[in-house]
Amino acid sequence: MQVRRLTQGDLMASAAIGSISFLYPLDEANYRAEVEAGRVSTDGRWGCFADSGELAASIHNNRFDIHYDGSVVRMGGIGGVCTLPEHRYGGAVRRIFELLLPAARAEGEVFSMLYPFSHEFYRKFGYELCDEAQNYKFPLAQLAGYKFAGAVRPLKLDREHPDDVKLVTALYNRFAARYNASIRRDDERTMGMGAARPLKEQTFCYLLGPDDRPAAYLRYRMNTEDNERVLHVTDYAIDGRAGLLAMLGFLGRMSSDFRHCRIRLPIDVPLASLLPNPYDVERKVGHSLMVRATNAAEALARIAMPEGVCAA
Repeated sequence: MQVRRLTQGDLMASAAIGSISFLYPLDEANYRAEVEAGRVSTDGRWGCFADSGELAASIHNNRFDIHYDGSVVRMGGIGGVCTLPEHRYGGAVRRIFELLLPAARAEGEVFSMLYPFSHEFYRKFGYELCDEAQNYKFPLAQLAGYKFAGAVRPLKLDREHPDDVKLVTALYNRFAARYNASIRRDDERTMGMGAARPLKEQTFCYLLGPDDRPAAYLRYRMNTEDNERVLHVTDYAIDGRAGLLAMLGFLGRMSSDFRHCRIRLPIDVPLASLLPNPYDVERKVGHSLMVRATNAAEALARIAMPEGVCAA
């Protein structure tokens, strides 16, 4: 078996493996047109080829920058790990990792992260749990005591509204810098979250506070659960305690439209302690993201020392 980076000529075979492995339909003609037009990049794409020359497995190592102890470092986001059924259990994925990880380190990658289909499987390649997500569901009526009287305006995060895009990107990165392994967004990523379509799709996006000092931004959509409308917060950024209180106060305004709210919060935001009746708060802790150091020496060198402690 041979492992190498994929070329443009390999992209159709890679897409086909993905379709077969992840059970989604592939519009071959449309995808081929995208490839031929140069709109599908080969950057970060690796494959393992059988002795017959057939592409047996492929991996896409996406490039991101993440926040890490006060600095920004390169991270590889492993995705699209797939193998044809007839080549599974033959070591194809392992062979790709054996070349991909050293090459990524040589190109400046400090960490590698992924969302696994099996934690046990990826532990064989040095990955381990990295996050502890808090997923909450609670009655919006519990926010009645929180009020936000500041400015509120809808956002349109697209190319026709670059000022809004830049404002949200900056706010998000100030918020995300508090948490190691959070992705540092650029304007393209902010726009990639998708435009809010209140009328067509019941998706909404708002800025809370004045433009020169926004307290928070949030994006939410309407979900239906057991014939009940649920407000699902899909993205947000808060500027410290003031931003959290602003977001809670704004969400409280929605209690006449939605009975419950779903939101994912970082571990240092104890929502149940901020609400009057914790018995009505559902909290589910999820473990998903895995990480490994691609360059352990660089990761250790960038650890922020506690105040008053000097590195040896």
